Amino acid sequence: MILLALAALALPFVVVWLAVAVARLTRRVARLEAQLLGVPAPTAAAAPVTPSPWSTPPDAARAREAVPVAAPAVPPEAVPPSEPAEVAVASPPPAVPARDWIGGLAGWLRGNWIYAVSALSLGLAGVFLVQYGAEHGLLGPGARILLALGLGAALLVAGEAIRRRWGDTGGTSTAALPSTFSGAGIVVLYVAILAARGLYGLVGPEVAFAGLLGVSILALVFGWFYGPFLAAAGLTGGAIAPFLVGGEAGGPGLLFLYFGLLGGAGLAIDAMRCWGWVSTLALALAFGGGSLARGALGGQEGYVAFLLWLALAAVAVPRLELWPSHPGPSLLEKLLSPKGAASPRPVAPTWIALGAVAASSLLIFLSMLEQDPAGQLLSLGALALLAAGLILWTERAEGLVDLPLVPALLLLAFIPQGATRWFGLYAEFQGWDAGVNPEASPPWTVSLILGAALVVTLAAWWRSLRGPWGVLWALVAALVAPVATALLEFLWQPARVMGPWPWALHAVALAGVMTAFASRYAARDGEDRRRAAYAALSAMSLIALAVFVLLSDAALTVAFAVLVAVAAALDRRFRLPEMGWFILAGVAALGWRLTVYPGVMSYLFGEAPLAEVVLAYGAGLLGLAGARALLPIERVRVRAALESAFLAYAGVFASVLLGRFVDRFAPGADLVNHWSVALLGLIWTGLALAQAQRARLGGPLARVRLALAGIEGALGGVAFVAVLTGLNPFFNAWEVVRGSQPFDTLLVAYLLPALALGALAWRLDRLRGRVVLVVAGGVFGATWAFLAIRRFWQGDVLAVSGFTQPELYSYTVALLSLGGVLLAQALRTRSAMLRRLAMAVIALTIAKVFLVDAAGLAGLLRVFSFLALGLVLAGLAWLNRWASGPPEEGRA
Repeated sequence: MILLALAALALPFVVVWLAVAVARLTRRVARLEAQLLGVPAPTAAAAPVTPSPWSTPPDAARAREAVPVAAPAVPPEAVPPSEPAEVAVASPPPAVPARDWIGGLAGWLRGNWIYAVSALSLGLAGVFLVQYGAEHGLLGPGARILLALGLGAALLVAGEAIRRRWGDTGGTSTAALPSTFSGAGIVVLYVAILAARGLYGLVGPEVAFAGLLGVSILALVFGWFYGPFLAAAGLTGGAIAPFLVGGEAGGPGLLFLYFGLLGGAGLAIDAMRCWGWVSTLALALAFGGGSLARGALGGQEGYVAFLLWLALAAVAVPRLELWPSHPGPSLLEKLLSPKGAASPRPVAPTWIALGAVAASSLLIFLSMLEQDPAGQLLSLGALALLAAGLILWTERAEGLVDLPLVPALLLLAFIPQGATRWFGLYAEFQGWDAGVNPEASPPWTVSLILGAALVVTLAAWWRSLRGPWGVLWALVAALVAPVATALLEFLWQPARVMGPWPWALHAVALAGVMTAFASRYAARDGEDRRRAAYAALSAMSLIALAVFVLLSDAALTVAFAVLVAVAAALDRRFRLPEMGWFILAGVAALGWRLTVYPGVMSYLFGEAPLAEVVLAYGAGLLGLAGARALLPIERVRVRAALESAFLAYAGVFASVLLGRFVDRFAPGADLVNHWSVALLGLIWTGLALAQAQRARLGGPLARVRLALAGIEGALGGVAFVAVLTGLNPFFNAWEVVRGSQPFDTLLVAYLLPALALGALAWRLDRLRGRVVLVVAGGVFGATWAFLAIRRFWQGDVLAVSGFTQPELYSYTVALLSLGGVLLAQALRTRSAMLRRLAMAVIALTIAKVFLVDAAGLAGLLRVFSFLALGLVLAGLAWLNRWASGPPEEGRA
């Protein structure tokens, strides 16, 4: 058995020796071929020395805008031989562009895979040496660890001896061989220390930490002098080692510390050698190993600290700077640059920092799903700390200006993601997990969440007062905490647990903070009021939210109207174009309050007093009119939006008042009937026309407004069709006409829509579809006249069979009167269209008399019907000839 173990240990060395021999023979054959062909033998060309693009030039410590010098992509084996150890660090190799990292590494592995296998075999030899001793009891635990440490040291010494004698890179015959031995030695040392702590318990956590730190420093130093293969082998083997050793490895805390040191060592190696892919490999292995350890052993506190360390290390270590100064552009700046514009790409350390921060933030966010409420609050605080720390720390780093936005956005995403019944923190806040009433649950959970968002807001405000990108950070400061407050209100409903007043005071206090921001910005910025406008908008939105929590329905509508007017006054006083956003949002909020919730159904059919209805609609209309009058004249689009909203909501108000009036005289009517649905159709039509008017002004929301206009118009059309057909009292016996003529439900259901549609057609003379409005209004007017005459003779129920003789005669008189009125109007306006319409009505009357009255009337009514028709027709014919004759004819 021992002989087999020794043979297994010797096998990697035999493989390496054979690989070196084959490499030497290959180079000799290449030189001989070159001599036969008469061309110079291939030699390793010296690469030009360029300054690292990741660190500041030593002669310009404050020149942060230095542009890095591009270098051609070279595979790891093409790097020239390193100088003696004393001067190797003085001349770093050229930087490889980020897009060539993967390609260069893959190409190197294709040509040098045997070295990778060799390093893996040597590392596994150390692991199996420890395991073999444990399984067969050949040596005591201490002797096994010492033997593993000795093997690791021997591999390191062998690798260093070969490097000093023959070199490790370039075209030497021993290229990558020293890295193979030294990388395997580092892995074996990692394995030995982990086994001493986790497998045998020979040392305490402090000694294990010191040992791991020492090995990491050793790997760091070796990585500076060796080729990239040592870094890759050492990092990969070090990441795999804890899972091969077995045991608990001293608990999750030691493993988090171990993987944190591993990632930091890889970043430090790459900071000096600028290989690029080494940092990516180190971070990937560290994140993966730490996450696996956390999944197996738990330990949320250590895991969060580990993720924070990796994020901060990825920012500071690649450029070896205590205060980051990454040159621009940032990723956000690159994405916002004009299409096709030639702009530089973010430098490699920017990508590394962005990837690490994004990975840490996302893993912290995902770790909340499986934690108890305390662990979830810890993760939330970690996101806030990371966002605020990056905002303050990266002040001088132009390339990292967008870096803190990642944890800040995930902090806000926590609120809707956590508002589920199975989320521990939310369930505890609502009192579900303990089976108690909400009043017994922890009342200050939302205060802690809002406090975390406030920390980010304060950091962003501080950053906005310093350096460039002040407007961006002012916008972040104005959004993070207020958006968190709004999300908590609508998804967590804090007032239900802690009461309306305490929660409203949260919003009011935050509004005070935003007001202080606005005052400071206004004092500093002079004529540029953008930052002050952002803070003022946030303050007003928070005040509106507090009012929403505290006040009743009508009072809340009044508050929204006042805020819209105040926003217009602020724009007039300080010339703040951004106030237009708030005004449009206020118009939308008023529309929601007046039409949807509590809206038409509540004010029309609910038990709200008439005084409350008048207060809500009257205040809303006064606020819109006041804002329209106060707004500067150059705000054309906002003024048009206010005007269209005023017209639409005025129509809604008139419909509600008329409906309340009819309902007072017709109590007990069904909720869905001919007059109520007609009012809804009027409201939807008015809203559709208002949206269409606003869409004509253009802008980014024009298509959205047109789509809304189409939806609202379709709803109004469906309501009108229902009133004319299925809910028509002439066809539906269940539809009873209520009220005293002429002020009855027929007037509301048919005459009011006819007048409204006619007025809209007259007012919106340039709107497409005007003919549709005219025709629809005419149909409603004719239907009202027909039903009003029928009710006069038939009573409240109109769906009865047959017509009485006086009723038929009344229709004839009405048609003749309508024809006469139309002809008179045609004469007054000299309109050929009206004259043709009048003659069409007269023709319809003639057809009715001869086809209907002749059979349906009897006695004197039949005589009077034909007599009246003849006289009226004679008079109308003369009048028509007189109107259409030449001007010079006598008109006696």
